[in-house]
Amino acid sequence: MRLGDVAKQLLIDPRKCTDYALNPDNPMAQMIKPDLFDVIEILVDIPESGIQAGDRGAIVEKYRDRAYEVEFTNPEGETLALHSLSPERFIVIWQAKTQIWVSLAE
Repeated sequence: MRLGDVAKQLLIDPRKCTDYALNPDNPMAQMIKPDLFDVIEILVDIPESGIQAGDRGAIVEKYRDRAYEVEFTNPEGETLALHSLSPERFIVIWQAKTQIWVSLAE
């Protein structure tokens, strides 16, 4: 599944993903580069672990190959799943460094 197809399913204008969020020349996209302890929202289902698009997790590790280890937990804080994800599979919704929620409208 392509990112644009995911965006259409989520009722997000696909241009926000391709022309804005993933555009390395966009200064705002550079500001929301994933980092340790950021909260993310996943854009795709991961059926083998019951993770669905829209679920939230936290980045707990950064790898050299642009992959991020994301931990998904239940409301009690128990780990439900750990997945290594590329940044195309999620969006940052809260930045740990700045302690700011990231708006999709920006």
